Amino acid sequence: FNRRYLENHDRGACLNEIVMIDSGEVQTALKLSVANTLFQLLRDSKESIDITDADGICSYVNPAFEKLTGFKSSDIVGSSTDVLINEERTAQGIHDVISRSKVDGKGWDGLVFNNRQGQEPVSVEMKILPI
Repeated sequence: FNRRYLENHDRGACLNEIVMIDSGEVQTALKLSVANTLFQLLRDSKESIDITDADGICSYVNPAFEKLTGFKSSDIVGSSTDVLINEERTAQGIHDVISRSKVDGKGWDGLVFNNRQGQEPVSVEMKILPI
């Protein structure tokens, strides 16, 4: 702010500059930078991550998810992730428990068996975090 003060000794102009930084373009640029960093973390995570809405419709899967399940992002995004859970090997009624936790806005974690494309099901420690 020293440069701004030297260019214009008006304190109002300097205060305006501070306000613009706080709520203007600089703040927006910082938010975009943070969002980009979070996306990179999701993408580069070694943990399988899928992001779904409250109805279980998938909007994102990371490469680790693709590697674990054998399903490509294009196969899953826009679809329900319920088809991934192997009903024969996972505890009975798990869909109801998971659905209830989503409706209640609560988290859930437990062991499920996920189907893998063209392979045997794999056990997965699933953690659901409502956002």
